[in-house]
Amino acid sequence: MAANETISKTANGDLAKNEDFVAEVNGYDKYTSLQSAIDAATAGNTVKLLKNIEVSSAITVPAGVTIDGGNHIITSAEGYSGYIINLNNADSKNITLKNLVLDGKEYNGPILKVPQKSDISGFTANAVVFRNAKHGVYLGNDNSANLG
Repeated sequence: MAANETISKTANGDLAKNEDFVAEVNGYDKYTSLQSAIDAATAGNTVKLLKNIEVSSAITVPAGVTIDGGNHIITSAEGYSGYIINLNNADSKNITLKNLVLDGKEYNGPILKVPQKSDISGFTANAVVFRNAKHGVYLGNDNSANLG
């Protein structure tokens, strides 16, 4: 460790350099992965992305959580060919995505998945850009998602 590096304790007890943090919950608890920040969030919380990231698996967002991308980009990692965000809960109400770019990196499918029989009433996407994918959003194949 260099003399000018700062090590901080993450919200889940791990030690990390400040530049390793990628997300924070409600402006203070910092995490080294977006999914770990989302997993720590509860309804009414805001998870803010602190820098551009790549994902190699789908991000699952629980009901009532806001993801503020902070105008950053979430890109599919090299070799990953799946959804970036998966609303894979029967109850996915009141999820908000904002200020975010979802880059599928030429993925031949959708970037956001809403499975069949999902309730996404109150879902909001504000200033969200879908790029480099065949489709932006996939609604469950039986068309039974409740869009409220």
